[in-house]
Amino acid sequence: MQLHQLKFLLLSLVLLFAGNPGYSNAQTAPKKQSEIPVKIYSVIHGSPGDPFWAVYRKGLADAARDFNVELTDLGPTKFSIQEHVELLNSTIAARPQGIISSVVNVDANDEPLRRAISSGIPVIAVNVKDPRPVGERIPYLFYIGTDNELAGRAVAQRIVDTKKPKRAVCTISEAGNLTTELRCRGATAVFAENGIQTDKLLTGTNPTQVGEILKGYFANQPDTEALVLSGVPNTQPGLQALEEAGLASKVAMGTFDLSGPILDGIKANKILVSVAQQQYLQGYLAVQFLSLNIRYGFSAANDVLTGPTVLDSTNIDRFIAAVKDGYS
Repeated sequence: MQLHQLKFLLLSLVLLFAGNPGYSNAQTAPKKQSEIPVKIYSVIHGSPGDPFWAVYRKGLADAARDFNVELTDLGPTKFSIQEHVELLNSTIAARPQGIISSVVNVDANDEPLRRAISSGIPVIAVNVKDPRPVGERIPYLFYIGTDNELAGRAVAQRIVDTKKPKRAVCTISEAGNLTTELRCRGATAVFAENGIQTDKLLTGTNPTQVGEILKGYFANQPDTEALVLSGVPNTQPGLQALEEAGLASKVAMGTFDLSGPILDGIKANKILVSVAQQQYLQGYLAVQFLSLNIRYGFSAANDVLTGPTVLDSTNIDRFIAAVKDGYS
């Protein structure tokens, strides 16, 4: 065979194989759904600087990495129902494939979330749900978070079981925040069932302001023997206010969620009880479930409860690693 004939034969074989898709399947095979990123927005009412929400955001980021999600994480610069609604509106305009949102105020959140869902964007509610019955509530896929009213009941019941107080007070850190309202509703119900009067006290979140309001309250209501704080932002100033007023040994304190100061307070017997909601799971599971719904149509049959989890001196050591490693 002459050289020019051999070259022609080799060229013919190359062209034959190049034209056969069976020989280029590695390049032309369709991607699996899991290999295609999905775009999800998280729009919650917690500000970026809040340590509670930093744990939630860690869950978001970890799941986004694990499930190939292009995540956009939005929240107001400080608690603002109006800004939360504005962020929801801008999110809907961006046309993501899915939305994760808290329902921090039903009246304000109802219209934009219904609009998102009716336009074909699936929504999962996290942290705060629409408390209305299924037929009336916003038709999101399902809710991931705690039952805040049950959490309030758990804190109050632990206080009553330890020492029945003459009077109790429950703090509201943010006006219009359904979370704190439900917690106080649950606590007040348990106290009322036991014949205990409960006051509701709006404190805000500024530590100095919280301390001053609490000291003023206890000066005016010296028979109060139980304090239910709204959560992480109010716990440290609440502890300090009781100590400065000389009431730390008299007033039973309960709070919500978990942080370094709450863990230390329980271990030192300064905080009787806290009820956690595992916000890391709220972020992680929301991204996981929503990405699976977008890709494959998967959904949960019911709400996914991450709490309430009661923490006290009998089990607090179990959660030290979670706090240390940023999961609580």
